[in-house]
Amino acid sequence: FPGIWVHSCEGHTVGQQWLEVCSDNESIMFPTDLIPTSHHLPLPYCMGYDICPATIMQEKDRLLQRALEQDSIIVFEHDPDIAAARIGKNDRGHYCIREQVKV
Repeated sequence: FPGIWVHSCEGHTVGQQWLEVCSDNESIMFPTDLIPTSHHLPLPYCMGYDICPATIMQEKDRLLQRALEQDSIIVFEHDPDIAAARIGKNDRGHYCIREQVKV
């Protein structure tokens, strides 16, 4: 479908996918368990049961760099406090919440 992209990622589980929905001027990313909460934004922060943490870090970096370039909204599907946000980088160079988005 136009404007809907499915991306594969293998670091959490084999065959995992994340979804991106784009319009002419907006992009929303649903990273699933690749970035389950806003607390998992820094690259080395992953879950203990991810099958390949090194792969997770590479996949997260690609997704987050794309989000920065497009000024995308990221939806945190497992975060009890922050449902969605635009990201930036902090003074240490880690990805972080730039602006919380109310949904």
